[in-house]
Amino acid sequence: MLPVGRVAGHRGREGELTVRDCGESADQWLSVGRVWIGREREGRFFEVERSRGYRDRLVLKLQGIDDGNAAAQLRGSRVFVARTDAPALPEGVHYVADLVGMQVVDESGRDLGRVEKLLATGGTDVLQIRPLGADESEEVLIPLAREFVREIVEAERRIEVRLPTGLRELNRRSR
Repeated sequence: MLPVGRVAGHRGREGELTVRDCGESADQWLSVGRVWIGREREGRFFEVERSRGYRDRLVLKLQGIDDGNAAAQLRGSRVFVARTDAPALPEGVHYVADLVGMQVVDESGRDLGRVEKLLATGGTDVLQIRPLGADESEEVLIPLAREFVREIVEAERRIEVRLPTGLRELNRRSR
């Protein structure tokens, strides 16, 4: 399952849901025909009757959610899409959920750790890497830019990076 966002509220009398935190753009999810909505481990799939983008939100009209009261009960729920239902991404673009947990190695093959999360900066996003072994408490921040990220191999769950001179020292000093 891929996370789409969280139900922020609803619009209108028909029970349309507004979903926030949709990644790069809410529009990327417009072709999705089915979503899973729930809290914790409880939830269910809904067929999407129609969808549209509105500002930074995705607006969904779901089968079985036909008024504001039914929609209001879903507020705060998480929205997911089955990987098989997710829209295809262009070459070189990856879902954040796919990057988290990937092994990160430098050009010499040295294991730098695993991607813990992606930090959105408003500009170039940053990979937060948690090193394995003795230096586990020391994170490494690597800009998600072509000059630093050489290759992402989803099938191998591996990212190869070129660390610029002084990056590790800069990360240590910034704490």
